[in-house]
Amino acid sequence: KDVALVQLRGSKLMQPYYSLHYNPAENSFLLITRSPMLEYCTYDMYKVSKDASDSSGEASEGKRSPGVAAIWVARNRFAVLDKNQQITIRDLSNRENRKIEQSVPIDDIFYAGTGLLLLKNSEGIQLFDIQQKRTLASAKVPKVGQGC
Repeated sequence: KDVALVQLRGSKLMQPYYSLHYNPAENSFLLITRSPMLEYCTYDMYKVSKDASDSSGEASEGKRSPGVAAIWVARNRFAVLDKNQQITIRDLSNRENRKIEQSVPIDDIFYAGTGLLLLKNSEGIQLFDIQQKRTLASAKVPKVGQGC
């Protein structure tokens, strides 16, 4: 017998899901919805029961928040790129822990290892260390990620 672990929210007017990022340590996942208009981009964070038989027959509800991208950066932390092209680090309760200030607006973020992010901007990409709050490496790449 199949057991529903989560109930995905959606509607006919909603954009299709853009990406999914799973965190095996916390048995949680982030589900990102992208829209051409940044203010309509969202991410949902879901916590899945470790044992499907423990579930009381009810699927867990996700926590929806605005964000262009969301990526796990540690066991209990994830980074969110907001519509203003700024990055925040959040905990499992979806509370903001800190902001990461950047001089160049960020277009997208990608996982680059624990505590590291790849930041895509108009000039290229940067490898960014979240703890040290500094860029470790960068590459000027015109039109990186266009048309993907």
